[in-house]
Amino acid sequence: MEIAMVAIRPLLSKLGDLLAGEFTLEKHVRKGIESLITELTLMHAALHKVAKLPPEQLDEGVKIWAGNVKELSCQMEDIVDAFLVHAEDGGKPATNQSRVEVDQYM
Repeated sequence: MEIAMVAIRPLLSKLGDLLAGEFTLEKHVRKGIESLITELTLMHAALHKVAKLPPEQLDEGVKIWAGNVKELSCQMEDIVDAFLVHAEDGGKPATNQSRVEVDQYM
């Protein structure tokens, strides 16, 4: 469970930075990011609670869920990083390759 918690922390930080940063975000994008932060914070709290239990007491479904949260957090962090790089490049139109890279996460 600790691994999944560790994966969420940098994502939460980057999403917070995105909201506080110099980027002009459309209202629906800002609300979406705020919603993600809320959901990820709840997941982090649940994982923190579950991490206090001995591994042998964990239900298999909880273990699968934690693994999925970890994987999703890593993928989301990659997407946020790609967005930040794109924004820092002046928001140039996406190339076919960058569209393929984003599409693989969808």
